[in-house]
Amino acid sequence: MKPRLLLGGTTLLLLLLLVQSVSSLMKNQTRDVPFQVRGEETAAVELVVEDEEQGIYFFPRGKTMAACLSGINPQWEGGETTAVTPGMSVRIRGNRLRDVTDMSPHKAMALGIPSDINRMSREEMMLVPGIGEKTSTSIVAYIQSRGCIRDLSELSAIRGIKERKIARMRPYLTTRPETCGGALTEAIP
Repeated sequence: MKPRLLLGGTTLLLLLLLVQSVSSLMKNQTRDVPFQVRGEETAAVELVVEDEEQGIYFFPRGKTMAACLSGINPQWEGGETTAVTPGMSVRIRGNRLRDVTDMSPHKAMALGIPSDINRMSREEMMLVPGIGEKTSTSIVAYIQSRGCIRDLSELSAIRGIKERKIARMRPYLTTRPETCGGALTEAIP
């Protein structure tokens, strides 16, 4: 009876080792998720499908949204020519692109993407290092009085904001003059 017990115990041990090794091999196989790796030639894009937040993807810069989305979904029907830029928020319904906007400032800042100061709330501005409640309130009031600002250096007109503080804000903030409700006019010499 003892040899049968040893043989049964050894067989059970070998089966457990076999199951464990097969299980670990299956866990080590990584799925190749497209657009998961951030690089110098990629742009962070928030992708929202059917109004459910899906996540941040790193698409190649300069490609069109149609080319990127057809790489994710072979049944993609859209022929959009919108170029991929950092900080985009893309909303999709079915197999069609519904809306392209800017990513929310708190997400963009977490990814190291500057946000348009003209579109930020007072609370969002307070996420920027060096901007507190008082400064953010002053900036919002200044922007509202002017409609928008076309360059961050305009903030030096606000009491307490000098070029040094503006220089510390530049990695987090930007302006987009093309969204200021009118063409940017320059004097021609």
